[in-house]
Amino acid sequence: MINLLKSNRGEADVSTIIIIGGIIFVVTMMVVLGAAMKLDDVAQESVLKYCSDFVNTSANEGKITKENYDNFIDSIHSTGHSYNVSIEVQHKDENIGNKSAWTSSNATGEAKYVYSYTSEIEEGLKKDGKYLMKEGDRISVSVENTDKGLRQQVTEAFSAGTGNGTAVVSGSGSATVKVNGN
Repeated sequence: MINLLKSNRGEADVSTIIIIGGIIFVVTMMVVLGAAMKLDDVAQESVLKYCSDFVNTSANEGKITKENYDNFIDSIHSTGHSYNVSIEVQHKDENIGNKSAWTSSNATGEAKYVYSYTSEIEEGLKKDGKYLMKEGDRISVSVENTDKGLRQQVTEAFSAGTGNGTAVVSGSGSATVKVNGN
C-alpha cells in the first residue's frame, strides 16, 4: 500500500491521497446514512404501534384517560423526534332516528356526527382526568414529526431542486368505540 502512495520519485502522490481520502469519506457517510435510515425506520414502526395501541385502548374502554394519553405522548417522544399530535373524536348524534326530509316517512336519516378535536379533548383530560366516549363514536389519531432527522435533511439536500423527497416519521390509527365510557 505504501508503494501505491509513492510516485516514481519516491514521494507520496497528492492525487492518490485525495482519492483514498475521498473513498474513506464516502464509505463513512454511507455507513452513517444507513444507520440514520435504520433509526428512522424503527421510529416509524414504533409510532405506528403506539398510535394503534392508544386508539384501540381508548375504543375498547370508551374513554381517553390522562394516564393513557400521557403514556402515548411519552412513548412517541421516546423515538427521538418531536411530534404534532392530532386527535379527532366523532360523537354519534343522539337523534339518529330523525327522518330525512327528502325520503319517505318510513326511512330514517343518516347517522350524524359531532366532532371534537385535540384541544377540546386535552381540556377535558386536564379538567376531569378522562374524556368519555359512547358506543358507536369514532376516534382517530394522527402523528407527524416536527423536527428533521438526518434522513430528512439528506433527502431534502439531494432533492433540493425538485421539491420532492421530504420523508417524515408519522403514524395514524382509528377505531369505532365499542362501549360507553364511564
